[in-house]
Amino acid sequence: MKTSMPFLLAAETEGSLFKRGCTAKDSWNIEPRQSGFMDPFPTSHTSDPADAAWTDHPVPHFRFTLLSDCPQLTHAVFTRHGGTSPPPYDSLNTSSHVGDIPGHVNANLAIIREVVGAEHLLTMNQVHGAGTALVRSPKEIGDGPLPSTDAAITDVPGVAVMVKQADCQGVILLDPYRNVLSVIHCGWRGNAANILSRVVLRMTHEWGCDPDDLLACIGPSLGPCCAEFVDPTIFPKDLLKFRVDETHFDLKAVSRHQLLCAGLRHERIQISTICTRCRTDLFFSYRGEGTTGRFATVAMLTQGGKRHAHQH
Repeated sequence: MKTSMPFLLAAETEGSLFKRGCTAKDSWNIEPRQSGFMDPFPTSHTSDPADAAWTDHPVPHFRFTLLSDCPQLTHAVFTRHGGTSPPPYDSLNTSSHVGDIPGHVNANLAIIREVVGAEHLLTMNQVHGAGTALVRSPKEIGDGPLPSTDAAITDVPGVAVMVKQADCQGVILLDPYRNVLSVIHCGWRGNAANILSRVVLRMTHEWGCDPDDLLACIGPSLGPCCAEFVDPTIFPKDLLKFRVDETHFDLKAVSRHQLLCAGLRHERIQISTICTRCRTDLFFSYRGEGTTGRFATVAMLTQGGKRHAHQH
């Protein structure tokens, strides 16, 4: 079964694409709302929907259309369905730190590994920071999760990198020319620490990636409707313009802006419009449910070929 789900594919705007060092005002042509707050997510950037490839076999998950022409990559964003865990972790919970029975979690991870065809499933002890691990060999993968890490970068085929989520963003970055992959866990603390730009910089320095070549996909996460923060001073001042009202922030727009400022191109960023708190029928949400599970975003390089010509 295939159906469509709400996504945004950032459209290229008139003139040059936004490069490193851009400001939010330059990037988004922000104009004051009548409420007095700035709107960093204007209509022209949200009216270009793109479908996701959705399937319920063998368990419900979807794949980003932006990555569909990359033979060297397999990936999936899993829902909460199709696993073995009982309520309130029902049912494809991937975290053993939320109260679920470890045997259920291990069975769920085995399901995910089978779906993506992974030899190794690399997980992280996510701490809502900006720590990034570099994986250049399967020998660097131990029995447990990477310690105190919220992003992993690799060029090793057969290593599936997974992040666990229940409102935070799962972000996939791919250099289709150099076959370099990163999977990132980005919550509001990650946005505040600009983890996305940090990862792009590491990919550039360690593998020679050109940000202009990178593809970026951001999955279901807390939407501006539900991303409420009573104390806005927890954010850096340059992110306050991404408030949509007194207490709500558009974190998806923050992430897109940070990727653009890191050098990515508009049309190479795809963002899910699904709010996890609004759709607890599909995904886990800590804000919506409290005690609950964690769903997974997974990506893996395969033995498939890389792109040989830049399509700029």
